[in-house]
Amino acid sequence: MDIVALLPDRLMHPFRAVIRTAHTVRAVRHLRELETVLSERAPDIVVVDPQLAGPELDRYRTTTHIVLYTTVSADALKACHAMGTREYRHVVLFGFDDEPVAFRALLEALPADALADALLALLRDRLQRLPESLAEALEAVFRTPSVIDCVERLASKASMPRRTMYDALERAGLATPAHHLGAARVLRAYHYLRAPGARVRDVAVKLRYPSPDALASSIRSVTGFLPSSLADKLERDDFVGRIATYLQPSAANVVMTPAD
Repeated sequence: MDIVALLPDRLMHPFRAVIRTAHTVRAVRHLRELETVLSERAPDIVVVDPQLAGPELDRYRTTTHIVLYTTVSADALKACHAMGTREYRHVVLFGFDDEPVAFRALLEALPADALADALLALLRDRLQRLPESLAEALEAVFRTPSVIDCVERLASKASMPRRTMYDALERAGLATPAHHLGAARVLRAYHYLRAPGARVRDVAVKLRYPSPDALASSIRSVTGFLPSSLADKLERDDFVGRIATYLQPSAANVVMTPAD
């Protein structure tokens, strides 16, 4: 991944230790330099101390992922809160949330958010027919599938009984909770399988499938493709479109066939 970082030295050194040699990091010294970089290209991720940035970053949120990384101090938390009110989803606190394995996992999962955003945009009209709590719970499923990983947790997140949840989805023209949960995991699988050297068995373990065959069966049901050809032969927009189709009742129980 291509990462641009606007951090003071006290955060840049531990951040480089987190990244190690797995990704490219370009350090910038001040906000003006960061804006120049962002005007020239869209990096995968920007990591920034909110004390060094401000509302100027808002214009770039639609083209790149922004992670706020800061220390625990009155000034830092004030700056973090000010930016958080503008809906920055990812905030990492030095010495608390930046354990290297977890921090790296957060960064490496961010590109999957773009897939979730694209899918949710295709489903927006139907999601708007749902009770607000259920719509928000389904969005959370696609953003954090490892957290909401069963129907019971989805119902709890939506603050409604299971039967009420099923009825609301049916009225909105959407498939069952199980279909949404399965599609969310396949979305993540697509993201992981596109990484260089990705292996199906490793992705199956990461997504907590009981076996690689179970992952392959799930991918086939949702997309019509096998894992071996999913990342190479199915472009992002086609992939997202197939998941959106899968989540419509007319296609919910149909096995899709690969495109020619």
